[in-house]
Amino acid sequence: MTNEELFMTRRLIGCLNVKNVDIVKRSGEADNYLVTADNNPNTAGAELILDLKKPGSKLAAIRKKIDAGEIKALVVLQENLIDDAKFTAEQLGKLDFLLTTYPLANPTADDSHVVLPGAAFAEKTGSMINVTGRLQRLNKAHQGPGQTLEVWEILRDLVLSIGGGNGICLVEDVFKEMAGEIKEFAGLTLSKIGDQGVPLLKTDESVPMLERERERIARGEIVG
Repeated sequence: MTNEELFMTRRLIGCLNVKNVDIVKRSGEADNYLVTADNNPNTAGAELILDLKKPGSKLAAIRKKIDAGEIKALVVLQENLIDDAKFTAEQLGKLDFLLTTYPLANPTADDSHVVLPGAAFAEKTGSMINVTGRLQRLNKAHQGPGQTLEVWEILRDLVLSIGGGNGICLVEDVFKEMAGEIKEFAGLTLSKIGDQGVPLLKTDESVPMLERERERIARGEIVG
């Protein structure tokens, strides 16, 4: 999910006053080139915008609360919990209400009461924060089919139906509101990010390929 989608998720969380919020972690092996051990493209954005200290750490508790009947409803945004987060169809069947957004059919959507067609990554515009803390812009490559909506639009409509307020028509306006509420984005707009992105957060991560290129430039092996 983009930062703008996460920000509208934050708005929905506020409207519903819920505490059981988390993301699905994806880990793998770093390739010492471009791919890091964190396979999610916007973990830094989720940590910042949703104020998550340890992403993925609440999922086990959420499963237990569903089993115990303490959680009766679940909103699943762009995730397949059955295949990717150790939820079972039996657990999801205990819920009174399950809403899912996703671009493709999947087992979690099959067990949902409502499925809303959230756009795939190539069908949306917004921003993300990579592992080095660089804010980067994501541009829509093509329009989603049928009734597809970008997830921030789905969340906007849910927020409006629950809590009222003024509708937001453009993703640029979502970023503007985010910049007014979260200090790290202050003074920025979506257009100011540019094609190369801008440094936003300090992290301990680096891109091995770029580090090697800097070393080769310093040794005079690369000119320009």
